[in-house]
Amino acid sequence: MPIDHALKERLTIVQARIGAAAYKAGRDASSIRLVLASKTQPSEAIRAAYQAGARDFGENYVQEAIPKRADLADLTGNSMASDRSSANQQGKDSRERLLSHP
Repeated sequence: MPIDHALKERLTIVQARIGAAAYKAGRDASSIRLVLASKTQPSEAIRAAYQAGARDFGENYVQEAIPKRADLADLTGNSMASDRSSANQQGKDSRERLLSHP
């Protein structure tokens, strides 16, 4: 799949805005992590964002993250992490990091 140049351009703009805000706040931009919300997005859209340079994606529901993890296993290897809350243990919604790269 070729890189979506419009997506790459939007990602670059957001990263530049984060950098400018970090500078204005006296923070190191590398200490800020951009996490893209992948809720309701198909695996193909997440893959396109990954190819455009995004590396962190978040899901709200574990049951939505599981099939996407399988579809995107070639991108993630064993580096997937999750934020599992007590609500998740009770079967309610939680935030799930789909892909996470340092």
